[in-house]
Amino acid sequence: KAIPLAASDIFLQDISEQDVQSYLKDKKFTTPYILCVATFNRHKNLTGLIRSFAQFKIKSGLPHHLVLAGILGEDTPRVMAEIVESGCQDVIHIPGPIPFKELPLLYRGAEVFCLLSYFEGFGLPILEAMACGVPVICSNRTSLPEVAGDAAIIVNPDETEQAADAMLKLLTHPDIRQEYIQRGIKRITEFSWKKMASETLEAYRDAERIWKKA
Repeated sequence: KAIPLAASDIFLQDISEQDVQSYLKDKKFTTPYILCVATFNRHKNLTGLIRSFAQFKIKSGLPHHLVLAGILGEDTPRVMAEIVESGCQDVIHIPGPIPFKELPLLYRGAEVFCLLSYFEGFGLPILEAMACGVPVICSNRTSLPEVAGDAAIIVNPDETEQAADAMLKLLTHPDIRQEYIQRGIKRITEFSWKKMASETLEAYRDAERIWKKA
């Protein structure tokens, strides 16, 4: 039985724009930026995201940076090499892991959140971004489309131009951007830890009933 998780309440708290900007300035994050929060492992497909971002920069000429936040993992050397190959070294930033309590501020400072993973057990970062009012682009693999529903632009992670075009669409069409923000805010109401706990308890009860019949 698949049981959905939910974004932590920390991502639903009220945070002023002043607090967000103060945090970004203090941590020296350059705005505007597109964000990805992911461990640097191969299945996260950060190299594909970098290629998509490079295409977006060529197509748009917009001043956006890319922030890749997360624990450095086994794919770090490939990611670093891809950054050099992309020619976008000056606008791609790797701040490392972000303390959990700071994540809502980092999300809220972003103009787009993008997760192009090949595999996710669930995909909590897309719900976290939605909770923070950030439009989401995600891949069409494993659990991500099921979690995102119609509240994200869903792309093929192997077709880098799709993600590039999605970035361009969200950053040049305010009406489309606002539509996906609102869809995301509505989508997160379908997930809660109370619902997760209730469904987990029911799964144990189902297992007990089956065991007693055996």
